[in-house]
Amino acid sequence: MADMIIKDGVIVDGTKSIPYRADILIEDGMIRDIGFFEGIPSFATIDAKNRIVMPGFIDVHRHADLRIFDPGFGKAELSQGITSIINGNCGFSAAPFPHKHKKEFEDHIRPVMGKSELSREFSSFTEYAKYAKTRKYPLNVFSLAGNGTIRIFVKGFDDKALTPDELFSVRDNIYDAFDAGACGISMGLMYMPEGNYTRDELSYIMSIVKKFDGIITVHLRSEGSTLIASLKEVAEIARINDVKLHISHLKAAGKENWRKKIYEAIEAIDTHRNEGVDITCDVYPYDAGATNLLSLLPPVVLKKGISNLKSILSDAQMRKNISQMYEREIEDWDNILYHTGWDSVIITSVLHDENKVFIGKNMTEISKITGRTPFEAAADLILKEGANAGIIIKHMDEKDVKYATTYEHAMIASDSIYPASGMSHPRTSGTFPRVLGKWVRDEKLLDIKEAVYKMSAFPAKRFALGKKGMIVKGYDADIVIAELDKINDKASYIEPDALPEGIAHVIISGIEVYCDRVVTNNTAGRFLERKV
Repeated sequence: MADMIIKDGVIVDGTKSIPYRADILIEDGMIRDIGFFEGIPSFATIDAKNRIVMPGFIDVHRHADLRIFDPGFGKAELSQGITSIINGNCGFSAAPFPHKHKKEFEDHIRPVMGKSELSREFSSFTEYAKYAKTRKYPLNVFSLAGNGTIRIFVKGFDDKALTPDELFSVRDNIYDAFDAGACGISMGLMYMPEGNYTRDELSYIMSIVKKFDGIITVHLRSEGSTLIASLKEVAEIARINDVKLHISHLKAAGKENWRKKIYEAIEAIDTHRNEGVDITCDVYPYDAGATNLLSLLPPVVLKKGISNLKSILSDAQMRKNISQMYEREIEDWDNILYHTGWDSVIITSVLHDENKVFIGKNMTEISKITGRTPFEAAADLILKEGANAGIIIKHMDEKDVKYATTYEHAMIASDSIYPASGMSHPRTSGTFPRVLGKWVRDEKLLDIKEAVYKMSAFPAKRFALGKKGMIVKGYDADIVIAELDKINDKASYIEPDALPEGIAHVIISGIEVYCDRVVTNNTAGRFLERKV
């Protein structure tokens, strides 16, 4: 007897093949057969007539490293058809936890991955993975190890070059992560202290990743005026070390770069590929990003770490000097505010009650409320909140985003963050339905075959996730059934947590986990290792 039969759906199988009508027979969590089955008994049957049947979507860029342990996790993911996620992005991961720098580290990660109800601190990636494997989840979870977190574990927030012993410690932690099943190593070169890595240190790290045939994902040093130079930096190091490279959330930020830099960036990627660099990227379908207010400070201010900000931002002359930096281009700094203005920066999360009145307001509005200049108002918030003031920054052009999305070597991802309080970004709940509804059905930017491939088979193969991402015999039965004419993302910058419409059923390992906007099973997912 079959465990489940999905009847008469239009199958978009993830391979970019022409959609076709068929039944799917599922046994033991796998796709046992595809065809037309009459008279075969089954414990469950789903009528998929007039619906599209797709592989479960794989989001390669989320920051739910801690949130996976909390009750209620998973509905935002399942409701948009996500069956597997990859955490540990942009250099941020929950392990190895730097106990010597506990307060600074928690402040550093809180705007991105929040603070879990779980109070455990994992001293190694192996310890984190071992614990994670003891639990069950609403969907499957994979993870990268964050190179920024490793650096903080080894050296704290010091800006000096690593000593030989510290480099060996970095190496040991990377070995540990791969031994524990990490998909690869992520870098967040925009963020301090990881931005202090030298070229030689980055090359050393990539050489280690090569030994494991792993992948390096990179949040570039700059996504604005020096985007091409930032891309060239990591591509050249990847070429020298013959390591797989993936650019996270490719974009061209800042009005002066719109309709120009994204074309140059994709041309540069093609050039690097022709020179032998195995390089891909991901894109999210929104014109605004999310990070923390602290990240908008000039690198020279952040170089010594968060602990020194109080003395810097409390000094009147230093404030004046910093404020003037925003009024011009400065070499080696992605001065996004010079191109977009303070009104593009919206506060989404804070920890302190007296600052919660600012949530949902941009810095120009906050300036008027407080009677301070926008920079002074931002500096005041940073003094009070540290790294805990989360922001949405509207710094992209939608035409650029669409162009990047159609690029042959780009996949779809969300870059979802989980701040400790306040508002999230609509991409957390809306990314995949937005692509299917707005960009496939309505605007014909992508055809359904290409879009599904970018959400399933492509990421599964790129990150070595095993038999996921395609509807073919022998593959895991992670499946999404949807009504294309009804798919709509409902999340907005005003209501970022609104759940999408049109996803009828989500199946993980042959178990129905989501049906008509209700989570029916929250234990079908597992913490999984990459498949070498």
